[in-house]
Formats: sequence, structure tokens, C-alpha cells
Amino acid sequence: MRVLTMKNKTNLYFGLELVNSERPLLPEQNDEYKTIAGRDGKEHVAKGLGNTTLDITFIKQNTSVEQWLKDRRDIVGWLYSKNEIDVYFDDEPNVHFIGKVTASTVPDNYLPVTEFDITLTLHPFRYGKEVTEELVFDAENLATVTNNSNYETPYILTITATNSTTSLSVTVDGYEITYNKAINAGDVITINTNELELAINDELKIVEVDGYFMFLQPGQSKIKSNITGLHMLDYTGRFL
Repeated sequence: MRVLTMKNKTNLYFGLELVNSERPLLPEQNDEYKTIAGRDGKEHVAKGLGNTTLDITFIKQNTSVEQWLKDRRDIVGWLYSKNEIDVYFDDEPNVHFIGKVTASTVPDNYLPVTEFDITLTLHPFRYGKEVTEELVFDAENLATVTNNSNYETPYILTITATNSTTSLSVTVDGYEITYNKAINAGDVITINTNELELAINDELKIVEVDGYFMFLQPGQSKIKSNITGLHMLDYTGRFL
């Protein structure tokens, strides 16, 4: 990795040479192992993934102290962000990270070659391109979706109903979400698995919803719906 891109600018734009980076193979894992009285070994308790921490070393050639101090202001402006941003590396061209610079070392202002380190704290995932596709159902009322990432992926399914029914049922790989009130022709149903929400015509429904908001697994998933109408699926693949 030689080029880091943030805010639509690279380290090369600022005359920074990336000379070292420590990129872990896997993100932090927050699993726990608990001792159970009377039982040998410890019981594994699965937890969510933690962040990925990436340390990077830059060097910069300087012609004078004054030139370095001027460039330093631009570099600081590039490195700092109040909120998390998209982060790109040249050796992983089809994915991006999300995070921000959370630490840096103090560079020496008086050397022809200035060296300093930064720490990026990133989401545990690499994110692929956003995918939008219309579901096509077969004779068995099943649509096949292929998730090309290697980790489970949340999605938003937007359904525009063309028929009226007494209830809603959407099943993903055998896991069903139901809404136990009438659906009318023209209603727009939004299922957001990342937020664990179902809305009808932008009105959030809670009490009437049952079931499991299943993520798309790597590979093929089967989706079934009892609603006739346009089904649009939006998701961004997640990679470890």
C-alpha cells in the first residue's frame, strides 16, 4: 500500500510518502470465554466485531522550515475529520473503509526529512459498491439474490404493492417477517434490516411486526414475498 485517499485527496498530493503500514488480518473480536462451575474448559460466548486499528508512517521531504510549516497546515486539515469518512487504499481498489484518524505522533519541524505516524480507527468491515436490483420471482414465488461479499450484509427492501392483502409476509432464507394488518394497493413498504425497522408509507410500524430481520448471507439467498408489485433491494456488501 502506497496511496491513501481521504476527502478526495491522496497523501501524494501533500508530498507525503507512505513508508510503512500495519494492517491486521482480522478486526478485533469481542468474544468472551466464561468459566462454568463444575465444567472443564470455558464456554465461548460470541460477541460482535470490534474496530480495526491501522498504523501508518509518512515521511516528507522539506526544502525549508518555512515550507514545512506551511504544508503542515494543509496536511493537518486533510488528516482531521470531526466525523467518520470514507477511506481508500490503492491495493484494495474495489472496496473502501469507514473511519477516521484518531491519533498522531509529533513530527520534528527542523529536519529536511520529516517523519510522523498516524492511527486510523476503522469499522471492522471493508465496504463494496452499493447494489440496487429488482427482485425477479419464479413460479414458486422465490427470488434469488447473490451477495458476493464474505460477511453477512444488511439490506433495505422497498416494495410497492399492486394488490391488497390482509397481511404482509417476507421470508429471507427461511426467516420470516410479518406485518399483521392490511396492505393496500399503492402502499410502499420499507424493510430496513440494519435499523431493524419496517415502515408503511414512511410510517414506522412496531407493535404489528413479528419475526426476524435476517441479513443477506455470503453467496445466494432466497427471498419470498406474498405481495404482488415492485420489489427493489439495496445493499452494500461487507468484507472482512
